Amino acid sequence: MSSPPKSNTKLLDELLENNAFQPNDSKHLQSETYVQRQDCLNAFLKGDCKGCLEKMLQTGLLRCEHFENSPELWKLYLSACSQVKFETLGISLSKAARSNFSEFDPSRAQRILAQEPLCEQMAGTLMYLTCCYKCARAENSIGMMKSLEVASRDYIRDCSEQIERSGDTREASQVLELVWFYMFYVQSEESQKRMSSLLYEQLCKFAPGVSRVLQTSSENKPSVTLESQLISRIEALAPKRSSMVQNCQHRKLKPSGPRALPSGRSSETTPVLAPVSTTVKPDKAAPLNTSKLKALVIRLQPFLSSKFVPVMVFALLLALKKAQKVTALPNKLARILVIILRRLGGIINIILSI
Repeated sequence: MSSPPKSNTKLLDELLENNAFQPNDSKHLQSETYVQRQDCLNAFLKGDCKGCLEKMLQTGLLRCEHFENSPELWKLYLSACSQVKFETLGISLSKAARSNFSEFDPSRAQRILAQEPLCEQMAGTLMYLTCCYKCARAENSIGMMKSLEVASRDYIRDCSEQIERSGDTREASQVLELVWFYMFYVQSEESQKRMSSLLYEQLCKFAPGVSRVLQTSSENKPSVTLESQLISRIEALAPKRSSMVQNCQHRKLKPSGPRALPSGRSSETTPVLAPVSTTVKPDKAAPLNTSKLKALVIRLQPFLSSKFVPVMVFALLLALKKAQKVTALPNKLARILVIILRRLGGIINIILSI
């Protein structure tokens, strides 16, 4: 499965414009903490996300008190973690990641970003959930992925309800990204479900406000709603069935049109017969009643003695000759018939001895 979506550019722009990373006065220039943060930010801007995290670890910026007091540092940490592969992190960085992303508590991200606009809060929380997802995958834990599914679903419901109450649909696009993350990454990973519109319908039953919020028009295409965009993406990723299977199902489900019935016949629906297989199958053998067979052989045994068989054969040939039918038979066929009749008694005796 592909990696989760990249971090939101709005957070990166905020980091670049934020005063905490700008040398506004001599106090900031002399601040050791400011220099450390600037070094971490420079590494991140160069694309060295792992190096950024290592600098944060070395300078002690990964402590919880720093995150609680500095939303900008929290955003930088989330941005770097969301773009790095957790499998490549060292032991210390992995331990820090598990400490920050194994609780699956979106309220922590919301608490740190409480002073930010709702749109920024949702973008930061989505990044936090993305890091939780990567942590659960790295741990290969089904239980962690299940907890993340519940936390993500609850957060989507809370956000949609909050947007509905405010009547401000500017954050609807963030709801769309949250829904996509929940469906395509979390649900398909935890339940091994194939992408289908049924997953979206199940989410809307749990959070009815989602469908109403996503009725907002798209910024790129005002004539198309966000929900339509989502459904189009789902249908594009849904497994395709072969045209042969579709045609077979179409023939099964499509009812045949009414046909004129001959006079005197009822108008009941004629059942559709399944195609008859051309494969020849052997008939099922009837059970052999050995007791009746043995009784019949015992009754015929006096007539099947070895002395009586030649007499019977001779009498048969004599009768055929008298009827002038033996001369009509080929000599070779006649000899075969004599041999068969001669061995008849022996065959019956062998059967009786089994």
